[in-house]
Amino acid sequence: MGKRLLIIDPAFSEGEGHHLAANVLLTRTAHEAGFDSVRILCRNSCPLPAIADGLGETEPTFDSTPYAAFRVGDLPRLAALNRKAQEDFDAIPADMVRDGDELLVHTVNEVQFTALTRWLAQMLETRDIRVRLALMFPVGLEFSEDGVTGVRDPAAAMIFRHGAARLAPFGDRVRWLGIGRSIAREFNLLTGNAVGYAPALVPGIGAPLAEKPDGAVPNIVLYMGDAKFDKGFHHLPAIITRLRNSPRDFRATVQVSGGVIGHFTEMRQALESAAQGDPRFIIHNGRLSDADYEQVWQQGHIALLGYDPGVYKYKSSGLCWEAMNYAVPAVVLKDTFHHREVTGYGFDPIVVSDYWPEQLFAGLERGLAALPQMAPAWQAARAGFVDQNQPAQYFAEDLPGLPGGGQAADLRTHIQGWQRRCFDAFVGGA
Repeated sequence: MGKRLLIIDPAFSEGEGHHLAANVLLTRTAHEAGFDSVRILCRNSCPLPAIADGLGETEPTFDSTPYAAFRVGDLPRLAALNRKAQEDFDAIPADMVRDGDELLVHTVNEVQFTALTRWLAQMLETRDIRVRLALMFPVGLEFSEDGVTGVRDPAAAMIFRHGAARLAPFGDRVRWLGIGRSIAREFNLLTGNAVGYAPALVPGIGAPLAEKPDGAVPNIVLYMGDAKFDKGFHHLPAIITRLRNSPRDFRATVQVSGGVIGHFTEMRQALESAAQGDPRFIIHNGRLSDADYEQVWQQGHIALLGYDPGVYKYKSSGLCWEAMNYAVPAVVLKDTFHHREVTGYGFDPIVVSDYWPEQLFAGLERGLAALPQMAPAWQAARAGFVDQNQPAQYFAEDLPGLPGGGQAADLRTHIQGWQRRCFDAFVGGA
């Protein structure tokens, strides 16, 4: 029958975005790694019968989605969502998973983690398979260089902790991966498991960089992706107004692929009004083609990652990895995932302390002034990032990462009694 890979992705439901890009990249890499076939178990609403030029077939499987109630922090609600997900997993045909298969689950969060790990345990008990789980979302801890300092999301932490314990008896038949150094460390601290650093899912990893002539007008990657408050979309009109009043020469790109926040229409109108009549601003409404998306980054000189530091203290970001891959110096908020991630790979960003338009604009001004020094430094650091984030590492036997078997965090010292009782009822004992 040949070597088979099953990608389990209940969130894959659209012909664009992160999940499509990740599945295309992983499918192509799996074939290069010697897999004869790849099947992606996706949502029933997925419009694509195949991806990556037919290399990977989709299998509509899930009615539920892991994004149904993102970061709800409410165990009864999470329990209900997991029960719904369990129905989807239980309905998977018995012959879908066979002896010798490898299973890869990526972009895992807490909304379906209990259902997922119960199903995986059943598969591991009855079939000779191997499983790799790649976590991309925070697992609920507050931590420092010295270890765990608190629990910011008890529901997520407890669900991840118990799910990992459920799969622990299967030893190295289950490989744990953290997409990003912060996520790997957080999960290691939560569970005591060995956690590898999974490569960032960057489709154009290591692509040759376009020539940027000396003295060229700098291009600012000002905003990319869905309109979200936690990504600073609402700050754009004020930042654009300040840029317009700057004597500095520049070009700036804003790309908005969807309206997620409330008052999106009003915010987009405010953004377009702020940029109206100024040809230095290029605003794209809707998804860019792969070629156009790459061109934005290839032509970029500096990127603003003006993300809410409260939300993105631990939450990961694909644009952070894009900036490193294309050696585009970034402006980041202090003590965020972006800050730790870029410095961890040896990049030196412009760091902003306050999440206000005037501070974000000031960070851009500092970055533009420092480009003659920053640009070559980021190009030099890029080689290490590319080397450590080759997608083939997803299928390697050994990954760089954190040692396992250490003392896991004592959640009970950080969690209120009512939360413990609620969780005990949910999982059947802690």
